[in-house]
Amino acid sequence: MEIKTILSSFETNGNIFVKGYLFHNGEYVEQKEIISHIEQSVNKEKFFEQLDGSFSIVITYPDKVDCYVSFDQFNSVYFQRKNDLLIISDRISVFRECEKDKQSTEELKSFGFVLGSKTLYNEVFHACGGYHTVIDKEGVKKKKIFTYAIKKQQLLSSSFQVLKAECKSVFERVFDKMITSLNGRTAIVPLSGGYDSRLILAALIKNKYPNIITFTYGKPDCADVKIAKIIAKALGVEWHYIEYSDGCFESELWKKNVLTYVKQNFNGIASVHLHEVYAISHLKEKRLIPEDSVIIPGHSGDFLGGSQFIKVIPRRIKRKNIAKYYIENKSNLTKLKSQIKRKAISEFEKKVRQSDKDCLPYSIFEDIDCEEKLTKFTLGSSHVFDFLDYSVRFPFWDKLMLDFFKKLPIELKLNKLLYDSVCEEYFFKPLGIVFEKELNPTLFDYQLYSVKELIKKILPCFIRRKLILKNDTVNYLAITKPLVEHMQKNTKQFKYPCTELNAIAARYIADFL
Repeated sequence: MEIKTILSSFETNGNIFVKGYLFHNGEYVEQKEIISHIEQSVNKEKFFEQLDGSFSIVITYPDKVDCYVSFDQFNSVYFQRKNDLLIISDRISVFRECEKDKQSTEELKSFGFVLGSKTLYNEVFHACGGYHTVIDKEGVKKKKIFTYAIKKQQLLSSSFQVLKAECKSVFERVFDKMITSLNGRTAIVPLSGGYDSRLILAALIKNKYPNIITFTYGKPDCADVKIAKIIAKALGVEWHYIEYSDGCFESELWKKNVLTYVKQNFNGIASVHLHEVYAISHLKEKRLIPEDSVIIPGHSGDFLGGSQFIKVIPRRIKRKNIAKYYIENKSNLTKLKSQIKRKAISEFEKKVRQSDKDCLPYSIFEDIDCEEKLTKFTLGSSHVFDFLDYSVRFPFWDKLMLDFFKKLPIELKLNKLLYDSVCEEYFFKPLGIVFEKELNPTLFDYQLYSVKELIKKILPCFIRRKLILKNDTVNYLAITKPLVEHMQKNTKQFKYPCTELNAIAARYIADFL
C-alpha cells in the first residue's frame, strides 16, 4: 500500500507528524517536543491513552497509519483509500474534486455538521476525536481512548460541600495548566455576559496573570455587551467593543472577504461560523491584540455544568431511544428527509450498541454529543482564530475537567447547580462580579425555554422568522447577506430559514460551495 502524506501544518521527523500541544506526566509539551516524547516512550499504547491536550498525531509505517486525535478533534486529519493508495492530509481542499456525498450533504444542512467519521465528500473520512484510528490495506479500525460515558458505580458520592471543594480544586489545577501553556503570551478572552468566559477571566485575574485583553461584539443594545463592559471595568482589564451594525457588513470588501473565508475555512465536517470573523479581523487589522496572542473561548462550560438536562436530555432516557432522540433533537436547521433520517438513526444505533452496556443512558447521549455537535460545530467555530494565525485554548476540554464533570451525579447538574455555585462563591463574589440580574438562566428559564421550543414548532414559518430576527443580537442576518445574495442569484428556491440563522451558511456550503 502506497501512503501519501500531505500534512503541511504538522511538525515531522519523517514518519511521525504532530500538531497542537499536550501535557505528559505534568510537563507541557508542544510541536516538535511531542515527537521526542513519542520516540522515547516504551509502551506507546499506554503513552497515548494518558495524554491530555489538544493535538493530532499521525505515525506512518510501511503498511499502515496510526492516528491519535484528542477528544476536542480541533486539528483535523483526513484520509481517503483509493485502491492501493492511501492519502492522509490536514487540508480538506486536497479532496475538493471528489463528489459530494448525498447523505453527508443533507446532514450538513440539517445538523450543521456531518455525522460520524464521514466528511462532505464521497469516500473521504476524518480521524475522530478521542479515538486511535488505524488505517491499513484491510480497512479502518477505531479504538476509543476517551469516553464521556459513565457507569453508575463510578458516580461521585461525596456531600455537596465536599464536591464543591473538589470542583474548585479541579478549576484551579486546569487554569494553572492553561496559564503554563500560555508561556507569558497575551490571553485574549471573548467576553460575554454568561458564566463560562467570566470564569476564565476570573481565574486569570485570581492568578495575577499580567497580559489580558477582552473583547465583546454585537449590537449596541445587546445584553452581553452591557454586562461584559461592567465586568471588564470592575476587574480593570482592557476591553474592546466591536459594534455589529448593518453598515459594518455592507462594503464590497466584506462581501468578497466573507465568501473567500467560507471557501478557505470550511473543514469538510461542519458549517463555518461567521460570528467572530469581523471582530477578530478588526482587532488584528487595528493591531489591538499582539500577533502571538492566545484566544481562550468559553466552550463548553455550560454543557459540563448540565445545561442540557432540561433543554435537551431527558433524565430517564432509555438506551433503546438514544439514537432516535439524538437525531430528532439535533437536526434543527432543516427537516431531514425520511430516508436520510432512517440511515442516520441506524448509524447511531450501532454507535450506542458499541458503548458499554453498563453505562448510564444519559451519559451515552452526552458522549455522543461531545463527539458530534460540541466538537464539530461548537468548538469548530473557533477555527476563525486558527485561520487568522492565533493559538487557541479550550480549558473546559481539559481531561481533569471532563473526568470530574462526567462523574457528577445528575441531581447536581440540573440547572448547573454545582457549577454555578462554585463559580459564584469561589471566583465571582471575591472579585465583585456577581450581579442581581444575570444572563445565566434559572431553572424556570430552562423550563420556559422548553415550552417555547414546543410552541415554536407549530407556529407559521413567517412568525418563527420574526422571532429569530428579534433575537439576532450579533446581526447575523447582515453578516450572512453575501451568502444569501449568492444563493438567490443562483436559485429561485431559496427562502430565509425559520429555524436558525446558522442554516444559511450550512445551506450555502452544502449546495453552492
